[in-house]
Amino acid sequence: MTDTFTTHTDDGKQPGKPPRVKRMESRDQIFVRLSLARMARLQRQVKLICNLPAYTHSEAQAAKIVEEMQRLTRQVETAFALHKHSDTFTF
Repeated sequence: MTDTFTTHTDDGKQPGKPPRVKRMESRDQIFVRLSLARMARLQRQVKLICNLPAYTHSEAQAAKIVEEMQRLTRQVETAFALHKHSDTFTF
């Protein structure tokens, strides 16, 4: 009897999925690809947070959420600022 719900072929690969091909991407292309995906996820999560005011909450709870969002934004700004550097030495 054959298994009609086989999740892998004899060679261990999943059927129906093309083999993963390693792309030669530049670091700029990787940055764009990753940032687009991560920003899309972030936007979905922020929209969900924006729905929270529909529920009962205190001003202190709302302020804490806003403060944390601001802290996280500063963290991202700092991360990008730290990676700005020059390849030339100056005093």
